[in-house]
Amino acid sequence: MSLYQDHLNTLHAKAADFLASEQLDALVLTSGIPHFYYDDDIEIPHKMPASLRHWIPENIGAHQYLVITKDARTLYSHRPKDFWLKVKESFGPWSDAFTLEPHESLEGLFAALNNATQTQKTIWLGPDVPDEFAHNIATQTQKMAIDSWRLIKTEFEIECMKLASIRAASAHVAVRESLSEYISEFQMNLDYLDVTGLRESELPYGNIIAYNDHGSILHYQDLDQTPPAVLNSFLIDAGAVYDGYIADITRTHPGEDADPFFITLLKRMRAIKLALIDECKAGVSYMDIHRYALKLIGELLIEHQFIVNIELADAVDKGIVRVFFPHGIGHLLGLNTHDTPSIAKSLKESNETFKTLRLTQSLQNNMVLTIEPGIYFNDTLITQALENPEIAPHLNLERINPMMSYGGIRDEDNIVICDDQPRNLTAEAFAEIGAPNF
Repeated sequence: MSLYQDHLNTLHAKAADFLASEQLDALVLTSGIPHFYYDDDIEIPHKMPASLRHWIPENIGAHQYLVITKDARTLYSHRPKDFWLKVKESFGPWSDAFTLEPHESLEGLFAALNNATQTQKTIWLGPDVPDEFAHNIATQTQKMAIDSWRLIKTEFEIECMKLASIRAASAHVAVRESLSEYISEFQMNLDYLDVTGLRESELPYGNIIAYNDHGSILHYQDLDQTPPAVLNSFLIDAGAVYDGYIADITRTHPGEDADPFFITLLKRMRAIKLALIDECKAGVSYMDIHRYALKLIGELLIEHQFIVNIELADAVDKGIVRVFFPHGIGHLLGLNTHDTPSIAKSLKESNETFKTLRLTQSLQNNMVLTIEPGIYFNDTLITQALENPEIAPHLNLERINPMMSYGGIRDEDNIVICDDQPRNLTAEAFAEIGAPNF
């Protein structure tokens, strides 16, 4: 627990500085209340917000309220006597670092919260702030300041993300080995869950498990229950969680019916990913990494004549490369899959080149982010491009059409920014489980 205690000390020091600068006595973080599906009494699986998970590495449920002052941390916790649902009798070892105030009734809990904060200048942050405290909700500027504490990761956070990566990598290897059994996307997803030991509701995002042309749909979720008659390709974008921290890994594999040319493209895309990772150092603009991705992918598309009769710079500037690579090169990673969205974009970029980029800041030491270049042969994108007279003449359908049944290629690693060579958590995880070239 020493790494966790160091993490907590660092976090509390930031909170104390924030309270002093804002002339506040306390910050209250909420976990939210139970929510139910529309017109139903079935509860939606609860997920604590990142603002609270930053302090507490366990999903402790709804109606939890953490009061932070400059020198104390008190958790006001709803712990009802319930015969319908199991209520945790105790929390993990992390709870030794907090003062715990359990309450059986919500009335008693809110009365205690009111007594503790009524004479203090307090702000509240999180979902479902009780009505009686709603006048003290944090402003957007205050929220962004608190979110910024998650931008640079502590050693504890990086270690959790490494362990999440090992959990995800183990499942990636297992389901890749089962590909020869010719199982459905649906069964592949079940196998992945089995290896991670996670419920579907505990995953950081819905697994993307896509055969053939399904891989062209960036967030494909259908999970066919029947194996395809022909297996050209298999794209899996699936992660895992450890103590609230996320791994987000994507791999694309050739199917048993794959053309050798597709395997050539796969190898080139993995080489492009590694070249991009090599450029990720403290002080480098993430926008420059995205520009470099467009250049490398554009070179590949021109070399193999998917794009024709145009220079590389013009293919990038006119948006032709984005027909095949429509998303950003990656995003921040942490307690959320797309972490700290309120501060990730330091400027509003009107240029279409960066419209889909989720991070526009320069990189800093101990940021954790993804690098995920891709090329896609997506029917919607190709059809729209063919309707554009500036783009259509440069698309070579004789080359593109045979690849439509392969869907796409995406390869994604999670990295920690350093002064020099970044630390690749994904590569470390695969090496640790004996699959270094996966």
